[in-house]
Amino acid sequence: MLQFRAKDFHLCTGEITKVGDDQVITYQLLGKDGSSVTHKFTVKPDYMIDFDLSINGANHLLSNNTLFLTWQNKAVRQQKDLSYERQQSQIGYRKDGDYEHSSIGTDNEEFKTSVNWVAVKQQFFASALVAKNNFSGGSMSWVAAADDKTIVSATANLRLPVTNPTIQFGLYYGPTDYKTLKKYGNDMEDMVNLGTGMWAFVKYINRWIVIPVFDLLAKWTTNYGIVILLLTLFIRLITSPLMYPG
Repeated sequence: MLQFRAKDFHLCTGEITKVGDDQVITYQLLGKDGSSVTHKFTVKPDYMIDFDLSINGANHLLSNNTLFLTWQNKAVRQQKDLSYERQQSQIGYRKDGDYEHSSIGTDNEEFKTSVNWVAVKQQFFASALVAKNNFSGGSMSWVAAADDKTIVSATANLRLPVTNPTIQFGLYYGPTDYKTLKKYGNDMEDMVNLGTGMWAFVKYINRWIVIPVFDLLAKWTTNYGIVILLLTLFIRLITSPLMYPG
């Protein structure tokens, strides 16, 4: 567990540097004994922020070489229809290599095995904390908001074995777009509901037909109204033999 007394450290203000198209923001706690704890955030022209936590000469701050991290997230209302937005929102996480999720309410989940990432997913946007090396366990709790401005408030308490002086994380703040999430290679695209339950088979149609056709049409025009119209006509065309047999 990383613990320190503020009087034993000096906090240096954030230093901002530019590396190519990236902006790097660095905060550092300097100990009186020469030790330091550094937080480095690399903001790229992307939705994933790299977060590196470096511990230099401060291993005594860790308990059994384990870092305990608390991540808090509050999902703010984005849509006019609050009830529908809450129905479309969920708590998600990748545990033991599989994606699992829970509906918005008041609940908690214990992680007794490895967790790669945890997320709060809304209708069109998601926030996620990603460990470059898996968390070894922890827990996550969430409370449905009583007001009409917040969807849910979530808190994740996670632990991570420390084997290197620099611990790498990712912070995702972006759209719940299938292709955008898929490029990160950690199954975050599973947050996008392409079909579940009795309609689970539909996700394969969406994944291999609907999404590629949509992307193809979007290359021809930036008017998404036209894209959706053409996609609707395409779907009606390929399903017409089923709808109008004979």
